[in-house]
Amino acid sequence: MKHLLIILLSAIISSSCSLLDDGEFDPFLPEATSVGANTFGCYANGILITPRDGEGTFGGRDRGFISYVGGSPIDTIIRYRALSIHDYKSDKRSSLEINMRNVVFSGEGEYTMDDSECVSIGAYLNDNLFCKIYNYEKDIYSVYCSIKETGFITITRYGDGYLSGTFYCSAVNKNDPDDIIEITDGRFDVYSPTLRNAVFP
Repeated sequence: MKHLLIILLSAIISSSCSLLDDGEFDPFLPEATSVGANTFGCYANGILITPRDGEGTFGGRDRGFISYVGGSPIDTIIRYRALSIHDYKSDKRSSLEINMRNVVFSGEGEYTMDDSECVSIGAYLNDNLFCKIYNYEKDIYSVYCSIKETGFITITRYGDGYLSGTFYCSAVNKNDPDDIIEITDGRFDVYSPTLRNAVFP
């Protein structure tokens, strides 16, 4: 009951703090918690990435924060966890996907970030991330892939629907090996049974 109350309070705080009195969005980096608050945030070269739902089509909505589970207890080849983050509303939209394989086998602990090929299919073979952010210098969107052994994913809570942790790493531009950025202050706190209905304005 205590955990449920904390989750509900966190959801209320998270929703209210994201909007100014005039209805404008006020982005912020959430606290690094392990209570199932359904929060996510990180910086990509100083650009804040947080989830924001979209209007969607056919009466539905584009979900800004999705947690994936792959494989089954007997299918050890493709077992993994993944988080997909999208900002569907901001003027310069961002997205990020973080893939976690070793947590499924070892639970809480620290895992070395690996190389990413910047693709969703097959990305579950190791612990990695990739993101798409607006490159203000070049006036284009760029995709960045995590670089092996430049950071860690630290899982602080895992099991019974919970997935919480922190992360950081360096990432390289998919089309320019000389363009490297830093992913910093990454944190996520998921409680799967309530994430689907969580709202990210």
